[in-house]
Amino acid sequence: MPLWTIDLTLPDVQEEGRRVSEYTAQVVERLQKASNLVRENLRKAAENESQWYNRRARPRYFAPGDAVRFITHGNLWEERQNGRIIIKLKARCCKN
Repeated sequence: MPLWTIDLTLPDVQEEGRRVSEYTAQVVERLQKASNLVRENLRKAAENESQWYNRRARPRYFAPGDAVRFITHGNLWEERQNGRIIIKLKARCCKN
């Protein structure tokens, strides 16, 4: 009969000849490897989704004086807004 909750999760270390600290280090190492694998797979999946989503996207460039339409989607507390605005100056973040 287990005395503590930890006795339910940890195997009997005397049978395996390992100390609890060795077992803990091994579990931490396995979890780190699993975490790295999950992060890599998520990164690859995000790249694939990004390529799929952006496959028909076209770059849009606006010059000062251009009239463009905008839409804000808002949330539960804000109503949607839309309209036309005039571009006054070009942001420096754009490549062109």
